Formats: sequence, structure tokens, C-alpha cells
Amino acid sequence: MKQLVELADEYEANPRKRIPDTSKARAIRTYYEWELLPFRDIKKYESVKERYIRDKNEAIRRIESLEHLGRRKQFAEAKKLTECLNDEVGENYDLTVACGIWETDITLLSILAENLDDNDRLIVDCGCGTGLDLNALALLFPDKKFIGYDISTEQIDAAKKRTSRSGNKNVGLFVGNHRDDFFPLEPNSVDVMYFKHATWEEEFIPGYMEEIRMDKSARFRLMQSRYKNARRLLKDDGTLVLMGMINLPLDKCRYISSLMPGFERTNSIFLDEHKVITYYIASYQKT
Repeated sequence: MKQLVELADEYEANPRKRIPDTSKARAIRTYYEWELLPFRDIKKYESVKERYIRDKNEAIRRIESLEHLGRRKQFAEAKKLTECLNDEVGENYDLTVACGIWETDITLLSILAENLDDNDRLIVDCGCGTGLDLNALALLFPDKKFIGYDISTEQIDAAKKRTSRSGNKNVGLFVGNHRDDFFPLEPNSVDVMYFKHATWEEEFIPGYMEEIRMDKSARFRLMQSRYKNARRLLKDDGTLVLMGMINLPLDKCRYISSLMPGFERTNSIFLDEHKVITYYIASYQKT
């Protein structure tokens, strides 16, 4: 994979107005619009969003009530919660994307597409949802192999339907968790693995993220567990790409994105918006 070009200045302030104007970016935009247009229903979206927040808060309270049983029990419950919530979102995932801020998603995916090169033969989408990004890239690069996995059975089923509808023969899909020991992939076989808006079960454990921010060794172990499969599956010259949104100012996002045990950040682009939310894409090599 090509090294990401440092474009922070070019994309500052309002990334949604600065989407790369290339043939790949235009193709991704066209695909997004074609796939999402039937799902734009703001009234339904607000109802789904309200129900999701209610169910999420109720589940978090349940996890909090298990504090006296220890973190292991809370993690087990949080994993179940993540699966349930993602299945719940599954049937309305495209609605959520269609009515959300998807312009920035196009920017991030376009930057990724521009940086794939001829030697990148196998690309893995970690947490692929309903396969929107995966199929957009597969149409652009029919000579490459794309694999997507997600914790949600509902979303993988939807992704399979989208793949069939798109006519992509170079896409494989399976249900899996980022931390699963079993993956239907060989070690040292993947050229590029990317995570976009990944959801982690520990984020649902009340107080846990605040605790690890104060404990450097705990933070190190957490990051190791998150990306252990990425390190195992990537080729020695493979690339890990993280992209998404974080509710932190740009300077803190830059610092946090550098804390990756077993990886070295090679380049990054940060799209600073309103000085509170930062959209980012960062590439890493194994060390």
C-alpha cells in the first residue's frame, strides 16, 4: 500500500466540502448514492435512533449491575450486548448511514482507494456492516480479493445480498469478532486490513475506558488484544488502516492514534471539525 500523503492542511475545517475529486472518489460517491437513496427516511431514522439509545442505555445499566462479579463477567456480558445491538442495527444499518454523516465516510474510503496499489491483492474489512464500503471497493478493483467480517449475523446476511446484487465475485463474507482466535484466513496472508467506525465491547462497560486512561500498562494490553489478529494475519509488509470518528480534539486524537503496540504509525490524515470531533485515517506497519 502506498504511504498516505499528509493532507491535513488540505482537508482541515470542513472535510465534507473537500472530498477528493478523482475518478475513484466519484465512483464511490455514485455507488453510495445509488445504494442509499431508497433508505433516506428521516422520520423512521429518528425513531430507530431513539430505540437504539434506549436499548443501549438499558444494557449498560445491566452491565453496571454486574460490577460486583468482576470485569471478566462484565466483558462477557458486554460482548453479548455488542452482538445484540449490532443485530438490532442490522436491519436498519443502511437507513442509519443514509440519514447520517456519510459524506465524510466517502472521503475516508476515497483516500483508502487512492492508496491501494498493484501489490495489494487481499484486503480485509474488519467490521464490514452491510458491505457498503467493501462492495464499493470491489467494483473499483475487480482484480483484488476482498474479505469482510462482522459480529452481526443480520448485517452479514444483508452484506451477502448486497454483494449478490452488485455482481461482485471477488468478495467473501463471514461472521466473526475482532478478538476471535479462529479466522478463515492464513497467517501472514493479508496485504491491507482496515477498521472503520469499529465498535469495541469494552466501550459499554461503565467507567472502564476512564480507568485504562490512567493505567498505561492496562491501555497497552487493551490495544494488544484489539489488534492481535491484525498483527497475526498481515504480511510483514502489510498495512493496518484505522479510520473513523472520535469525540476528541485533533491534538488528542493524534496522540491516541500513536499508541499501537506492535505497530508503527507510518502516516495519517486528520480532518478536524468544530474542534471537538476529529475524523481520521491512519496507516500502520508491523514492528
